Amino acid sequence: MSDQPDSKQEIPGWKGRPRVVIVGAGFGGLCCAKGLSHKPVDVLLVDRQNFHLFTPMIYQVATALLGPANIAYPIRKIFRKVPNVHFQQSSVNGVDYDRKVLKTDDGSEIPYDYLVLGTGSVTNTHNIEQINRWGIGLKDLEDAIRLRTHVLCCLEMAERTDDPEEIQRLLSFTIVGGGPTGVEYAGALTELIRRMIPKEYKRLRQDQVSVHIVEGGDHLISMMGPKLSAYAEKVLRKKGVTIKTGVMFKDADAEGVSLSDGTRIECRTLVWVAGVMPSALAGGTGSELTEHSHRLKTDEYLRVEGQDHVFGIGDIAATMSHDKELPMLATPAMQGGRYVAKSILAEAVWGKEGVSHREPFKYVDKGSMATIGRSAAVVNFHGLQMKGLIAWFMWLLVHVYYLVGFSNRVTVLVRWWWYFLTNRRSEQLIIREKTDDMIDLELGPKMPGISNGSRSGTCASPARRSSA
Repeated sequence: MSDQPDSKQEIPGWKGRPRVVIVGAGFGGLCCAKGLSHKPVDVLLVDRQNFHLFTPMIYQVATALLGPANIAYPIRKIFRKVPNVHFQQSSVNGVDYDRKVLKTDDGSEIPYDYLVLGTGSVTNTHNIEQINRWGIGLKDLEDAIRLRTHVLCCLEMAERTDDPEEIQRLLSFTIVGGGPTGVEYAGALTELIRRMIPKEYKRLRQDQVSVHIVEGGDHLISMMGPKLSAYAEKVLRKKGVTIKTGVMFKDADAEGVSLSDGTRIECRTLVWVAGVMPSALAGGTGSELTEHSHRLKTDEYLRVEGQDHVFGIGDIAATMSHDKELPMLATPAMQGGRYVAKSILAEAVWGKEGVSHREPFKYVDKGSMATIGRSAAVVNFHGLQMKGLIAWFMWLLVHVYYLVGFSNRVTVLVRWWWYFLTNRRSEQLIIREKTDDMIDLELGPKMPGISNGSRSGTCASPARRSSA
């Protein structure tokens, strides 16, 4: 008897129609599921978390401007009025293409007719032991909460110590990576700390705070072009951020970071935002990966190489455009999700052979943007470059538009407007798990660590876990 699952009732709620399983409820997976909503197919959305995370604003959770619930929305709530879309909270670790089943961490299997892989990416530490041990990423909600708590702990300990060298380490923050995430976090972190110190930490002085950005390239946010990059650097320096470009990370320990130019920064905080890599599921599929990025190889129709009914979208897939892989950003994932939904409907519902009747996937670049703190941002849209307050308002409108959930949009708008008027933040809560040994009453907080999803450091991040 064949091992091939032949019953389409194995998943509760499925009605014997073509079964589409989407792994990952990020931007791509969510757009794909919405494209299949209310259509004559049965959809199962699988993710290790029960919420969709709006990652472009995760740094605002890490800097106490927004709470976790403001940028996350329950998946079941999104599709509560969509009868053909179901959700299962599971971690997927492999695919059996021959039997058409997914393998989960708990040993169960999920059958499919069509499979969409969109599990996103995780922090890439390049297997550098010192980063795994002493750095913290800023990729998921757990990272943001741990980083926020760690920074607030540094302020608390600096307030109670009389050792000037220890105060220097506690109030020194090193950010490795000068892309949009690094720039946005640096600007917001500087504003958070310098606002709180004179009013809430009365024993500390603003001139004791130092925020450093270390970037291996010649400029910050280089993808924006030299004009906007120069503006971003000017604004950050005005806020007091020290910028080191053309310099690489070399080493780290519990009390500081060493750089390739021979300098050393004494600090208790190392934030690693110097790149991402595909989630672990890419290697668990058994499919061929690209040589350098280790993403799933896909054809011009976003099908995983060698598999007619398996698609790869977003960060996990090496989607090509003009002979280059598309960047690991939300926009390519969203466009890919919508394209795959239409391709599946064309074959499964309308009976057309394969997807070759459709035009190959074409990515439409909608530009890029980044904030540099309160009232300052940069926008690059097809050569049209904007900066300053106008760009900041545009950034706000775009991000509110793409937030999931009406209540989240209203709450975020109100909080942003209140912050704009008063410069006050309301999420300064120190939240620690009971297993965390983040803060020692005698020695103060140590630098957190990224260590393969374990908590070997004092504030270990699960950044290298699969995102689905």
